[in-house]
Amino acid sequence: VLHAKRVANRLSLGGPYSRDLEAFVVEDPDVRCVLMYAKLLAVEQKVSNITSTQGSYTVSKALMDNIKSVSYAVLLSPKLATYRGSAVWKRVVAVLKQLEVTLPSNFSTDRNVLNSISEAIINELTQARSKIKKAIGLTLKSKESIYELASGLIQNTQCIVTVALCARLALLRRVLSEPQHSGQKYWKFVNERLEKFRLKADGAEDKLQILFATTLAQDRQTYGTAQQNTIQSQSTNEWNSTID
Repeated sequence: VLHAKRVANRLSLGGPYSRDLEAFVVEDPDVRCVLMYAKLLAVEQKVSNITSTQGSYTVSKALMDNIKSVSYAVLLSPKLATYRGSAVWKRVVAVLKQLEVTLPSNFSTDRNVLNSISEAIINELTQARSKIKKAIGLTLKSKESIYELASGLIQNTQCIVTVALCARLALLRRVLSEPQHSGQKYWKFVNERLEKFRLKADGAEDKLQILFATTLAQDRQTYGTAQQNTIQSQSTNEWNSTID
């Protein structure tokens, strides 16, 4: 009991806690085991109650609007290396930070917050991919020109039509026009086609641009009117530069 008192003093335990410790040391070993386990359960319950009262994090409307616009814009970027996987998610987060969109201060440390925002981004990317694929699919029959397709996709966004965007959309349309590649794994086949282009270019940017230019020229022969005007590429703006 004296030792228990000394320990209680050293740990600055208050009156009731000190008396509990003194009573604990004189109990039988079996009773002490039960008491110790009961105390652990009580602590676990209190921690659980505290956690549950904090509630789950909910993405604000303002942040959700930014996630939606950035996710869509990232998928329209002609410099995007892949359309699926963590690289796209990370690119969206990077752009949000570049645009100085306010993210929770504990975004990187609180798993609850991280998971909620991650889920929001993943859902928006899924919806954006579906929207883009559907829009391209409609043009396979309507024979809409690549410029008209690009103009329709950037409506109500800050994106602009560029030759690079049209060339990238021409690639997406080419893959979708191939029956064996137009199903649920469409974006997987798009990624594979991009990788094939990169391998052919062997790291040379000028060779890569030639491959895209050829794809765009072939698209213009297949879709649109016989006499299409030259695509008037607008100068890139700050928004496009940030996204790319």
